[in-house]
Amino acid sequence: MPNNPDGIIRYAVQMDSLDDIILIVPTGKMVRKYQMSFLRKYFESSHKPCSKPNIFTLQNFIGNCFNSLLDSRKFRIISEAYRLALFEEAIEKGGLNYFVREGRKPSNTVLKRLADLVYGLKEDGITLSDINKDLDNPDDSVFDIDRFKDIQKIYNCYQQLLGEKYLDYPEMLKLLNNLITKEINKSPIDALNLFEELNIESNPLNKIFPKNPIILLFGFSEFKQPEIDFLSKFAKALLPFAINIDFSEINGPLFGNLRDTLWTLEVAGFKRKNLDGNEKR
Repeated sequence: MPNNPDGIIRYAVQMDSLDDIILIVPTGKMVRKYQMSFLRKYFESSHKPCSKPNIFTLQNFIGNCFNSLLDSRKFRIISEAYRLALFEEAIEKGGLNYFVREGRKPSNTVLKRLADLVYGLKEDGITLSDINKDLDNPDDSVFDIDRFKDIQKIYNCYQQLLGEKYLDYPEMLKLLNNLITKEINKSPIDALNLFEELNIESNPLNKIFPKNPIILLFGFSEFKQPEIDFLSKFAKALLPFAINIDFSEINGPLFGNLRDTLWTLEVAGFKRKNLDGNEKR
């Protein structure tokens, strides 16, 4: 199986099939780069145009999976601009005491920082319930209770404004993860994993990709915990799936957080395989 974008693009060109590969990269800039590379190599090989190749950011890939498994008509995925507008409303209505002085509106800079702070908590999988528990049972980690209460107020008001119909990216990912887990667990499960093959076959991700394309993630150095939860579902699916991480046991990771990312992926169910083909557990 190809283990880098250039290799997987060559493979798809040689096979003359767009459906044989899915490439997932961290940024929209990288998406455009590899789409152009694919289209150029395909035209050079076949002398004919082709449709847009299956190259996505992780967020867009997750969005496609969501639309395939859930009735998207029941929800509205909000844009970044709409999300910021909701946070602005939440901050203004939240009755803040620490970040906002009485009778004064926060500056745009403060609004943006607070919105990014609370949204970052959501992306990391920290729920409003988690924050409420910390407030109910504060310890040494909650060193500024007034500041923490303001964060809780913003988070709570933002969630109320979202309601049940509007979804941001973390909410969409949570719904998707819950659905996949529920479907997998419909099959018999026991402590000895005697029915593990049945559980793998029941994974709804198999239905999204019936042609079993090669799915490769490339260029990532870290993932949020909810994204790890999503990726772990592919470790329990029939699909050929790989995450390429630039890591050396001898020289250490290119970045310090890669070792933790690698360990987290292994805990999630992935097997480590060096480029020479040796597996490690």
